[in-house]
Amino acid sequence: MSNGESITRHVNYLRERIRRLQDLGDCTLDQYLENIGLREQVERNYQLAVECCTDIASRILAIYCLTRPARNREVFQILSQARLLPQELADVMSTMVSMRNRLTHVYMTIDPVEMYRHLQGDIAHFEAFEALALAWIEQLETESKGKNGPGRQG
Repeated sequence: MSNGESITRHVNYLRERIRRLQDLGDCTLDQYLENIGLREQVERNYQLAVECCTDIASRILAIYCLTRPARNREVFQILSQARLLPQELADVMSTMVSMRNRLTHVYMTIDPVEMYRHLQGDIAHFEAFEALALAWIEQLETESKGKNGPGRQG
């Protein structure tokens, strides 16, 4: 499987998580607070979406031989330093990793109101990251064709 194909699989999975979060986010705060099943679905899809973004970012770091981070939240800062990700989005994505870590490791302390705010506000950030990932895929495919295109030796 090529680098582009691997990232495409992750982007498709991310896209499905975004769609589910959009569907789940079509509720009021009161509805969210009253429905434990809804909250659990949001938390799981949010966690998976962040993990997917982190996996995509880590794959891009490896492809371009960039510094390997000590912590997952650092992948976005490294991409920003390499001018592959806007700093503002890198900062937001790093914060989202922190929320994912809380969902995974200190899940009993999650404030449902805070999680609802993430649900309402972070979908746009997931979409922005998805768009950048698609651009990275296109760039990788272009680079691959340039190296192995017609009339070239691989």
